[in-house]
Amino acid sequence: MDKIRTRYVLVAWLVLCCVLAYWQTLNKPDRRLVPLREKIQTQHSLTTMSPMEQPDRPKKNLQTQHFLADIINESSMERSCKPKNNYVFIKTEKTGSSSMATILFRYGIKHDLVAAVSSDLHMHIHIDEDTDTLLIYPYNCPHFPGYNYLANHINYNRVALEKVFPRAKYLTIIRSPVTHVKSAFYFFRVLSREYVNFTNPLEEFLRVHLTEEMGNLPLRNWTAEMFFNSQFYRLFDFPENIDEENIDAMLEQLGRELDLVILTEYFDESLVLLRKMMCWDFEDIVYRKLKKHKFEQAPTTPEMERMMKELAPYDLKMHEYFNKTFWQKVENYDGNFEEDLARVRAVQQAVDARCELEPKSEHCQLLAQDVGKSTRLAIENQKKWDCE
Repeated sequence: MDKIRTRYVLVAWLVLCCVLAYWQTLNKPDRRLVPLREKIQTQHSLTTMSPMEQPDRPKKNLQTQHFLADIINESSMERSCKPKNNYVFIKTEKTGSSSMATILFRYGIKHDLVAAVSSDLHMHIHIDEDTDTLLIYPYNCPHFPGYNYLANHINYNRVALEKVFPRAKYLTIIRSPVTHVKSAFYFFRVLSREYVNFTNPLEEFLRVHLTEEMGNLPLRNWTAEMFFNSQFYRLFDFPENIDEENIDAMLEQLGRELDLVILTEYFDESLVLLRKMMCWDFEDIVYRKLKKHKFEQAPTTPEMERMMKELAPYDLKMHEYFNKTFWQKVENYDGNFEEDLARVRAVQQAVDARCELEPKSEHCQLLAQDVGKSTRLAIENQKKWDCE
């Protein structure tokens, strides 16, 4: 009898232990999932992407751990340089310049720098050609520290710019005339509407402009002048006469004056060079692609490429020149270029993944701000220097 009782007690004890063990597994996270979950949460965490809060809101502490710390690990990086806070970006049309400009505005706002903005507070900055003077908004407080950066559309006039930015880094962005002309054509819908009934509207547009003098074309085609060689014109301040035999010397001089010419085709590689030149952090060069337009486009044929190059010979020559100097900078890079490029792309992929999942999150909304909103935010933050 005692043996039977003992046996029942042992069975009951074993059942109780099994029940308790099962209950604990229900209330305890699977340890095998913890590292993966933490990794995903870390990869999608954007803790210090941007300080662009509204001016009247209390600013958050942006000096917490770097976002995507497992990828960047910048806290362990040795910084042997001082971040550069003075820069001029010559913004060109239809080159991806808006994505670049928002990076520069975000950095300026984060570090409480002063942006030079148009005197009429618009996005295009003009120059008084008679006096070589920038027409920018004048801040009049007695202790105004001066302007730190510029990141809007402006013609490159070094004399005028040096008066305001004597110790700045100068940079711009260009792209191949083949992709540039195509992008401009479909962006400026006023042009493409005239050719909408053609099987390949862009091809017909190119054919017309090759067979007709620009002055004989209808006035409504004025924007055509804006993107045939427009990159060259912007960077050479729309010269009245171009000495064909002197273009190489002009490009060499421009190359000596500009610290970095970003290539749209190699945007990530350009960001690596920018970060190194400016001594910035990886998180300072995160971006979201802006102005993505999905228009139905006919394929580009080799003949169309030939026509685009013929219509934009100065842009073509300039792109070829700076493509060569770009890769010279890569070869002379101070550090492991491939490793830094991999880091840039890893950070960008993580940010893209986060913003695909949470496009309405605060950080992703800030990254998606266009140049207009960035300019207005900079103006709002700089009101403290307007004493009238």
